[in-house]
Amino acid sequence: MMVFRTSIYCAVLAVAAASPSVVKMEVHPKWGLFQEFVGKYNRVYSGATETAMRFDTFVAHAADVEELTRKAKELNSNVEFDVLAKFADRTTEEKKPYFGIPRTGMTGALFSPEDDDSGMPDYPGARTRKPPANFTAPAAWDWRDHGAVGKVRDQDQCGDCWAFSATEEVESMMAVAGQGSNVLSVQELTSCDKKTKWNCPAGDCNGMDAGCNGGDPAFGILYICNVSMGLASEAAYPFTSGKKGTTGKCSKKESKHPITTNCHGYSWGTKGCDAGGCKGQDEELMKANVAAYGPVAVSVDAEKGWQSYKKGVMPAKLCAPSGANSLDHAVQLVGYGTDPEGGDYWWVRNSWNTDWGEKGYIRLARGDGVNACGVADQPLFADFLTNYTSF
Repeated sequence: MMVFRTSIYCAVLAVAAASPSVVKMEVHPKWGLFQEFVGKYNRVYSGATETAMRFDTFVAHAADVEELTRKAKELNSNVEFDVLAKFADRTTEEKKPYFGIPRTGMTGALFSPEDDDSGMPDYPGARTRKPPANFTAPAAWDWRDHGAVGKVRDQDQCGDCWAFSATEEVESMMAVAGQGSNVLSVQELTSCDKKTKWNCPAGDCNGMDAGCNGGDPAFGILYICNVSMGLASEAAYPFTSGKKGTTGKCSKKESKHPITTNCHGYSWGTKGCDAGGCKGQDEELMKANVAAYGPVAVSVDAEKGWQSYKKGVMPAKLCAPSGANSLDHAVQLVGYGTDPEGGDYWWVRNSWNTDWGEKGYIRLARGDGVNACGVADQPLFADFLTNYTSF
């Protein structure tokens, strides 16, 4: 796994300039942009061979950005993509840790065929939420304005987006339930939530909640609410897996003093979809539930366009063709609104730090039948006794 080091920009060019292959690169029309990229992120490569490989990767990224930009103009979209995005020189293999859901859909442990409502998880009490009677959702709503959303975090090289999504969802719903502003330990969930803790049929939990090797926010929420009954604070058990990309051992000492969350599982923001293209998801219901109850953990297909996203509303047609089996990244939906140029959108908090997107956020197109990037496939609320009794 490549680790980027900080150094002086001139050193990169000094190493590179010694090679004839780099001399050829210097006449390439993208060489100037590549130099700008290297300087912006203080990249240092091991020598001429790696420099050439990184440059080739950057050129391919630039071509992808140009194609996405062309398609965005055809759609009259206001979305913009960044040729200098921080992932521009990373290979497909190196980008994998920035996702964290196996591209095989939910497991049988979450979707049970004997449930009355298709898509209901096999967990007692789970249901699809409905807004309170006579509730009318406002035209725009942002839970950041109501003290229910924490800062944007950085999963770095650990594929535990599922743990960030689950932890942030519980934090937000604790705030909505009147339990104050808490910053819980993503590291505890990443290191301590193991599939051996679940009574799953053979194979059902394979690949789920495996630390930096991926997991599912539903299992993460259930672990916090029903297994550990809380988490340590971020200050007591800080995140360390990001730099090395390793899960780390569960610290029994730090996890002995959890912040009690008083949650008891999860419910759906709109009926979960576990098969097919999921084109009929009810985003109007999800909108009303988000306004009525709080932010919601969501899973998306972030393979296409996300890593070069800069700003604007991402239209569904610029996402990869999404379905229940193509979800590969977990995030948190914190609100919605309407852009005069980009149309209706969802506000989504990512875990790729604030130097990505709109200060760590992306806006995804919203509307019944849209389901941009699969955002409405499997939306999960953490349940608290104070905010679930009306549905």
